[in-house]
Amino acid sequence: MAVAFKIIASMFGYKPQKFINRRRNRFEDISKSKMLGYEGEFLVNQELNKLDKFNYIVINNLTILNNNTTHQIDHVVVSNFGIFVIETKNYSGFVKGADKYSSWTHYIGRRKYHFMNPITQNKGHIKALCSIYPEYSDYFIPIVCFSDKTKLNVGTSYIVVNLRNLLNVIKSYKTEVLISNIHDVAQHIKNSSIDLNGITEDHIRNVNKYR
Repeated sequence: MAVAFKIIASMFGYKPQKFINRRRNRFEDISKSKMLGYEGEFLVNQELNKLDKFNYIVINNLTILNNNTTHQIDHVVVSNFGIFVIETKNYSGFVKGADKYSSWTHYIGRRKYHFMNPITQNKGHIKALCSIYPEYSDYFIPIVCFSDKTKLNVGTSYIVVNLRNLLNVIKSYKTEVLISNIHDVAQHIKNSSIDLNGITEDHIRNVNKYR
């Protein structure tokens, strides 16, 4: 098998060990990206759990299907003051971006990476939620939350915050706009969540193209 691999690799101009190293490095990058994502969602969840459970209901890792497209939503917080839809980014270093750019830039030392504009990403989530739950469409509030390790230089009219400011932003909404029972609303949203590993992996691959 190893010999066959070397022959095929050489036919396409690859040096076998170099090819293996590239694949290994890419696998390590993807694995690291996933682990950072999980860590970020965990930290945000810990912070959201500090909210008064009588007035706020937290839904984590919601995956919905709309028009044959999956949307993986990190966190939804249901309250009478609005339904907060939170996109989490666990980056260290420096992030620069603006509403008008399709991708933002993440700087770590001398290296830089591009990732999908998280505001656009979250808008897609909310559009899907509005399509499934049109009765709640006036109440969705998008938030993009970066870790406290991120220094932000972002030009936007949308809510983009570090984790340390997330609860203050949520609590700043004090007017009751949703008169429905929030437990019923949260259960309604939870009922739409899908748990299909194949679809979720496809979604992750699509998102990773922009990381």
